[in-house]
Amino acid sequence: MRIFLDTNILLRYFEETDVLVDFMKKVSLKKNTYFIPSLVLNEISWTLQRFYKVPKSKVIIFMESILAVDNFKVIYKYDIANALHLFKTTNVKLNDCLIWSFMGKDDQIVSFDKDFDKLPMIKRVEPQDFLV
Repeated sequence: MRIFLDTNILLRYFEETDVLVDFMKKVSLKKNTYFIPSLVLNEISWTLQRFYKVPKSKVIIFMESILAVDNFKVIYKYDIANALHLFKTTNVKLNDCLIWSFMGKDDQIVSFDKDFDKLPMIKRVEPQDFLV
């Protein structure tokens, strides 16, 4: 089983939400590998700059801090054809379908986004549930 981190988890960590600060501390101490889809990094940058009006220099510092975590691995491959098919046949955002396209049958995604519950073969967990 692989564990993926969604955009909303990392954004809430940026906001220093208590549950996410605790979650990230524990994640950084575990020996597991946590996967971050490359498009998540793009969504973080866009959201921080456009929605939160965070200066580019602070976005870069935050992104570098994510990349500095030893047990985080950024993934770059997606199955575009399957993601587009899923996007066409469900009411789920394309980016979520792209993340799903890389995930396997027993993989989990840590996310607050309930759209992942609509996708087959993966399990969504929230940070507080993941730590139990």
